[in-house]
Amino acid sequence: MRGSVAWSAVVGVGAGSSFLGSGFLIAPGLVVTAAHVARRSVGEAAVDAVFGRVPVRGVRLFPAAPGPGRFHAFPDLALLALAVPVEPPEIVVDLRLPPAGSEVVVAGCSPYTPTPGVQRDSLLLTVAGPSGGYVRVTGDEVRDGFSGGMVVRPDTGAVCGVLKGSRAFDGVRGGWFTPLGALADVLAPDDPLRARLSGQAVVDPGPRLPSARDLVPVLLRVRDMDDPDFRRSVVRTAGDLLGDPGPLHVAYRAHAGDHVLELVQACLQHRDPAAALEAVVGALGLLRPGLAAVEELRLLVAGAEGGS
Repeated sequence: MRGSVAWSAVVGVGAGSSFLGSGFLIAPGLVVTAAHVARRSVGEAAVDAVFGRVPVRGVRLFPAAPGPGRFHAFPDLALLALAVPVEPPEIVVDLRLPPAGSEVVVAGCSPYTPTPGVQRDSLLLTVAGPSGGYVRVTGDEVRDGFSGGMVVRPDTGAVCGVLKGSRAFDGVRGGWFTPLGALADVLAPDDPLRARLSGQAVVDPGPRLPSARDLVPVLLRVRDMDDPDFRRSVVRTAGDLLGDPGPLHVAYRAHAGDHVLELVQACLQHRDPAAALEAVVGALGLLRPGLAAVEELRLLVAGAEGGS
């Protein structure tokens, strides 16, 4: 399906006569959607698609509870087991994060087309960058109903994520999607879907950058990281080492943990995240050579980049 969208995989998720959101077939009789969509449908869920209306016989939520925040907790994913083992179309998945500035298409359902009722609908969004585990997107109106929709890279036709929703409850601004790699991460090692996502039909995921969750604790173990002047020196030195890929913009925070998080997010949202992380490792190697925490960070970054 290179360069196109497997529209026959798209489904609408409902409960009774209520339309709740979107989803898509990922394996025989198995639909991916957002957890906040599936949670509202428990007890009488069904999906509507080109193959008709099919009841849902089981729901798995990730995480099991929505969490205390305003938005449903990460990764906000769900798997719906259908009562009929409907075969999905041939789709390719890509577990990599699409680069900042690239476009993605969301294939889902909504009641906002010129045709009455809930219809297949699409969005064209621009990737801004990582955002707390999700990927932030801008440029189109993320309306009700698209949550759970299939996020596709139009250059390859590969599915790379699941739409979470809009950035605003009372507006139609851009929003976020969950990278498809997060689904593989929450599945048990022996889960058949995990094997399917890692099989021959999957685009080679290549190197995956470490997350803020991985990086921040290691950085905070570097000696003197609680000293604001030292943290500023790290930022300045990393910026000098970075050079051509562009500056490293890090907002100052008085609290060490907050400042380090700003540094990590600036790296991960940089136009060349790998180079930015390498620059931070290089700066720490110059400023605090030989420290165990610096070597641990070096291995963490090199391992994610496929280095040694």
